[in-house]
Amino acid sequence: MGETNPQLARQEGFGLEVDAIQKANPSPKPGRCIVPPDGDRLLDECCVYGTTTDVAEGLSRWHDVVDLVSIGLSPGESPEDLEVLVRAAAPLT
Repeated sequence: MGETNPQLARQEGFGLEVDAIQKANPSPKPGRCIVPPDGDRLLDECCVYGTTTDVAEGLSRWHDVVDLVSIGLSPGESPEDLEVLVRAAAPLT
């Protein structure tokens, strides 16, 4: 989470969630983050995750209210994973 993200999340009322995530990840490593149930509210606010259908449905709430939806992929992921992510992020038709 670094230093800035937890501070910003705390300012938005997610202090308990930040504490839970940091406690579950005392030595965080990219691609290996554990989000305990107490952190779900923060994860749900900031991310979409799950199956292709879950991601598409999760992003659908944003497509009508923003000009640009950003997506990210962890470093070292395969081109196939990138394709799955891009397809999942496309607006539902």
